[in-house]
Amino acid sequence: VPGASCDSLVKVAKVVEPLVERSTEVIAYDLTLNVEPSLNGQQVAAVIARCGQEISAEYIIEFDNPGSWWVKHFSCGDLGLLQKWLSLSLLVVGLLPIGLYSWKTLERRQVHNDLTALFFMAAFFLALHCLAFTVHIVVYAKNGTGLAMIAFVAQFLDLLANCMLF
Repeated sequence: VPGASCDSLVKVAKVVEPLVERSTEVIAYDLTLNVEPSLNGQQVAAVIARCGQEISAEYIIEFDNPGSWWVKHFSCGDLGLLQKWLSLSLLVVGLLPIGLYSWKTLERRQVHNDLTALFFMAAFFLALHCLAFTVHIVVYAKNGTGLAMIAFVAQFLDLLANCMLF
């Protein structure tokens, strides 16, 4: 409510959590607010207020989905991303014998050329990209941050594969 007084904001709040200091030392409060799915698309505001008194606060906001580690750290648009990358990695590992067989067959027939070498190297880099990014996504699902260096390497491998193909 724009322009509302502090007391009126406290009165219309859906949740009021009193934060009582027991000493003058630095205090850290852990407050968890659950937003119901019925509020989807609505604006939700969290306010730290001390009506009539000065306030000095630092805060960290984490948004988590309810559920297991499969969905906890992913945004609504990214739900299912972990399952997709795991499936793709299994497909890559499953197709590896076919790729090796094809390589060996072309080698036996002595028909390798620059084009087939580019194709196989691009496929190799793309497979490594899939596996590396899957590792990043699995770690992200566990801790919410992932492995930035592995994600960078995965994107670089994707760049290499695309440059070789296109």
